Amino acid sequence: MLSSGSDCLHEGTVQTGILPAIDERHTDHPVYVSYCHGWTGAATVLLPMGIAGIRPLAPGFAETEIRPALEVFSHFRCAVPTPLGEIAVKYEDRVFSWCVPKEMGIRVIVGGETIVGQRQGRIVLTQ
Repeated sequence: MLSSGSDCLHEGTVQTGILPAIDERHTDHPVYVSYCHGWTGAATVLLPMGIAGIRPLAPGFAETEIRPALEVFSHFRCAVPTPLGEIAVKYEDRVFSWCVPKEMGIRVIVGGETIVGQRQGRIVLTQ
């Protein structure tokens, strides 16, 4: 999508050439037409849940688990807004760090280690 010049999550990723911008009129339509469709929004869920591993264990993220998939990427950053405040995680240079709101119950599982109740921290991975 990025290589096609996309400015939104387009319906298809196999389009060749430059896709129209979301605020651009098409030559064959008198109105604005967007190729941006709701089902392509899956990417916005994949990073927080699938890669960063942020999952609510109770309504409103009152209890939350962070279990990142560190074997997938060499680095990532992710922030998730919740009713209690923002959850932020970062994985860079084999260091995983996190910060969660003070009212949130938290369990972080990284590299076989489980940390409960620590609202911010960092783990240096040796392997």
